[in-house]
Amino acid sequence: MGLVVIKDLITAFCSSDDLTLRTPRFDGDNVAYRWYAGDPSNRIALGTTGSATLVVGGPMPVGIQTYFVEIDIGGCTSNPSELVEVEVIEMPIATIDNINPTQICERGILELTTSVTGQDLEYEWTGPNGFSSNDPSPDANEIGTYTLIVSANNGCTAEATAEVGGDTTEPDVTA
Repeated sequence: MGLVVIKDLITAFCSSDDLTLRTPRFDGDNVAYRWYAGDPSNRIALGTTGSATLVVGGPMPVGIQTYFVEIDIGGCTSNPSELVEVEVIEMPIATIDNINPTQICERGILELTTSVTGQDLEYEWTGPNGFSSNDPSPDANEIGTYTLIVSANNGCTAEATAEVGGDTTEPDVTA
């Protein structure tokens, strides 16, 4: 049957992502690919496929995860493949806190804030009329939807949105 391997695997990914396991395709009648987490002495069955690919849906537990595959062709089962280790990286969190005020008037100012802090985090705010800022707590002055994307240096990102309402008609003040 030859050596069974899991190939073309990204060895680090974000915890919310799906993981795709692949192995070379084997020919024959009744080929079954049996996928496992753990090691052969302490295995957890992930599923059996008729193709050389298995998608493990996220979210995944953070840390080092180990996988292997066995191939069954017509009742003959291969030895387990080599173990493949994958590092699952924690996702950052994106939250928008205390938009102050939540309603603005013409020429008003609102403060967008997030309580998400940490080393190696980057902030990207976007909003109406081309608003953008990389400040964790920028000021804005438009009614509409604001989006915050928090990116960690490991490439993982998280997103949050908030809606700001208001009245754009200027009050009529007469003396």
